[in-house]
Order: sequence, then structure tokens, then C-alpha cells
Amino acid sequence: MADTSKITSQQKTAFLAFKKSSDAQFAQYIEALKKIPDSPGEKAATLYQTTLIPETDKNSIDLYSGKITWGEYNQKRKEINAKFMEASKNLR
Repeated sequence: MADTSKITSQQKTAFLAFKKSSDAQFAQYIEALKKIPDSPGEKAATLYQTTLIPETDKNSIDLYSGKITWGEYNQKRKEINAKFMEASKNLR
């Protein structure tokens, strides 16, 4: 949370490119996980779609729209990941 700066116009362009690439990679990963029925992978795909992606998208929108700072964005990103990792422990 030390970084109290907000996203700049130049950063928005780079951030959108990164987000688009990241979203495409996640979509491919989720599709691969779904191909293993009744497995932890299939359950992880569902968890990605219902938890990680919506929360990550909201965090990204909040940063992009200037509602939060880079520090807040990164803190929330870490919290989302920790929440996902905890939930994924129960998939086996």
C-alpha cells in the first residue's frame, strides 16, 4: 500500500494490453482444466470462473477508473490470490 499513485494515461494503455493477454491465457488454462472431468482441475476451473476472475476484474476496473491506487490494487491482488489458494486446497 506504499504506492499511493494512481494509474496514468500511459499506464492505462499498457495495463489494458497486459489484461487482454492475461485474460486470454486464463481462458485457455480454464478450458484445459475442464477437459479432465471430475478432477481437481475441473473444480479449479469452476473456482477460477466464479471467484478469481470476477474479483480480479473488479480490482482491475477499480484501478483503471482511478478509484484505487497502485498500492491498493496490489494489496487486493495479493488478497484475492491468497483467498483462491486457500479455497483451492479443498479441491482434492
